[in-house]
Amino acid sequence: MSSESCLNTYYRTIISSFSINNTREQNVLLLNEVNDFIPELVQEAHDLITRGNITKYQYLSNETHQSFYVNEGEKTYFTIHGYCTCFRHRDNILIKEKEFTCVHEIVLIILEYIFPYLNKNTASFLSKTVCLTEYEFLDKLKSLSGF
Repeated sequence: MSSESCLNTYYRTIISSFSINNTREQNVLLLNEVNDFIPELVQEAHDLITRGNITKYQYLSNETHQSFYVNEGEKTYFTIHGYCTCFRHRDNILIKEKEFTCVHEIVLIILEYIFPYLNKNTASFLSKTVCLTEYEFLDKLKSLSGF
């Protein structure tokens, strides 16, 4: 296993460690670890968040299932923890295994695990939050993810 592959595996494990069961402080420490390695990625995520082009689709039941729909000008990406429809995620993470995450997953992590109190209809962070039924959520998931 190459050193690049080992680093990607290590940081993919860091990304997978973000959880609503962690304390906010634990999740901040994990994000700091990513930021120490690739600060440009976290800065790019911050820039996307502050542009406010993010719509959150959520399905609420006994457990909360959430997804993010990230808009960048004419490009639109669907992101859940561990998956994104962007080219970078598909090509550099899933196929070539040259990277461990994309900027859209970092956006999701920041909004979902670091600042959950910002996940409201706040113009400066989210364009809107859309609450869906289970059927609507699955239908939206299917249409955006290309399944």
